[in-house]
Amino acid sequence: EINIRKNTLTGTLPSELQYLSSLEVLDLTQNNLTNSIPSELGLLSSLTEIYLQENDLRRKIPSSLFDLPDLRYLLLGVNRLSGEIPANVGSASELVEFAVEQNKLSGTMPPSVNELALIQTFVVHSNAGLRGGIPPFTRGRQLSTLDLGGCEFSGTIPPELFDNRRLRELSLYANQLTGTFPTFNTTMSALEKITIQENSFTGGLDVFLNGSLPNLRYVDLSNNELSTSIPEGIGSQSMLTTLYMIDTYLSGTIPTTIGLLTNLEDLYIEGNNRFPLSLSLTGPIPSEMGHLTSLKELGLCCNELSSTLPSELSALSELEELYIAGNSLTGSIPSSWNTTSFPTLESFTLHDSILNGSLDEGFCMGDNPPPSIQFEADCLGDDPRMRCSCCLRCCSEIDNCEDQ
Repeated sequence: EINIRKNTLTGTLPSELQYLSSLEVLDLTQNNLTNSIPSELGLLSSLTEIYLQENDLRRKIPSSLFDLPDLRYLLLGVNRLSGEIPANVGSASELVEFAVEQNKLSGTMPPSVNELALIQTFVVHSNAGLRGGIPPFTRGRQLSTLDLGGCEFSGTIPPELFDNRRLRELSLYANQLTGTFPTFNTTMSALEKITIQENSFTGGLDVFLNGSLPNLRYVDLSNNELSTSIPEGIGSQSMLTTLYMIDTYLSGTIPTTIGLLTNLEDLYIEGNNRFPLSLSLTGPIPSEMGHLTSLKELGLCCNELSSTLPSELSALSELEELYIAGNSLTGSIPSSWNTTSFPTLESFTLHDSILNGSLDEGFCMGDNPPPSIQFEADCLGDDPRMRCSCCLRCCSEIDNCEDQ
């Protein structure tokens, strides 16, 4: 075994490594190695683990590495490797983890990846030149983590991918994927994280938030074209801690069942205001949100939410960020909203609405005086709708705001 990680090594990898015929583990993580990975490493038939991530390695990934009969771990992320993923990647029949994230790889995914029967972790994110379709991993029934984010993959998602009962993390963000999302296999009880933001998916949310994925904790559906309402069944996803639905073309109202998600820490439902109004997210902020006492961040900005602010939200004592700007909310801020109810609040925006009255002076004189809390409100002008003595930014219109 060679383990020289984090030692500021410089220079190149010598081809003479080929003479270490009994070498099983090569770990040179986090150094300053340059140039190419020598193809001679493929002669070390005893090699089972190669860790070369976080160096400055360049050129192509040698295809000879995938002929190593017992190779289980190949981690080459955060380098400057270029070219295509070798066509014979599927020849590494014992491969368990393959990670080449944050390189300069290009081309399409070789069909042989579907032959990786033991693969558990497959990570290629942040390779802007990778394109083409997503492989179904037809033999990869051990697959636990699949991260293809930040590339240029296109087309639809193969439904065979969801025959995998062990999949825990699915990251497809920032690609060019289209179509409706396949229905998850009801036996996919291991799935914990879905990030598909910044694509062009269409269809409904029931496939994600209908209670069929009992261990789901982290979901980001932002910047898609889902054009649907939030399902009543969302309350069945009781393990959710993080939910982002920003610019997802949502319509209808926020269901009261969202108050059942008591493990939520970050909730963002923003940017769903479209013309005509029937295509926007409308209705009141459910008072049941006051049950979400684990919330640290709540973003409801830039929808068409109406009615008054629910006083029940004053129970969210863990809140650090609260964004409700850009809606059609009316009335005044409830008197229960103050630094006693929000002792950890750091940022609070409520401009571009129809709210009136004054911000409770407790926000300005309590344990969190300015500039500890970043306030933005409609407090600009001689006769503002809101009065706020400690707002750091005052607005009269959404595009007319001034620092105070």
